[in-house]
Amino acid sequence: MFNLAGLRPLGNSIASMDLGFALQARCLEAVATGGVDATSCVVPVPGSIDAAIANSYLDGKYPTAPR
Repeated sequence: MFNLAGLRPLGNSIASMDLGFALQARCLEAVATGGVDATSCVVPVPGSIDAAIANSYLDGKYPTAPR
């Protein structure tokens, strides 16, 4: 979850982080109690997407760093 709106986006608000953590906790609870099969819940992030997101972050944070 990202909060990218506004003139100066400063990251996620505490409220949005709380919602994200609550969602993750409830999902984990469903897996742990057998309400959902764990294999149907795990979706790996493709390497190309992971690399693109990481590079985008690093380019914004360290624009002059060599790649």
